[in-house]
Amino acid sequence: MVQLDAAIVLKPNLVVPSDASEGATTHPEIVEAVISYLVEHRYRNLTIAESAWVGASTSAAFKAHGYHDLSKRYNVKLVDIKKDKYIPVTNHATRWRCHKPSCRPISSSAFLC
Repeated sequence: MVQLDAAIVLKPNLVVPSDASEGATTHPEIVEAVISYLVEHRYRNLTIAESAWVGASTSAAFKAHGYHDLSKRYNVKLVDIKKDKYIPVTNHATRWRCHKPSCRPISSSAFLC
C-alpha cells in the first residue's frame, strides 16, 4: 500500500497541444478521475509530470488540456520534464547505475502512474 504522504506522480501522454479526441493525448477527464480518486482517499502529494513531443510545447499542452485549472482545483503540482533538472539513477535491484537520467519528480516518487 502506498503511504498517504507518499509522492505520487501522474505521467499522462500529452504529445501535442491538440484536442484529446484526436487520440494523441490522454484525455484530461481520465487524469481528473484519477486525481479525484486519490484526493478522495486522502492522498495529497500529487504531481503531474509531462514532456510534450519534440518540438511541441509542454506548457501549451498543459494549457490546451486544462491542466493548469486541474492543478489549481486539486492542488496538484505541474512539472514540465523538459525544464526540470535531471539526475542519474541507480537501479537498486541490480545495483547498476543507469546511463539515462531521470527528472527529480519521477525518480523521487513512491508511485508513478
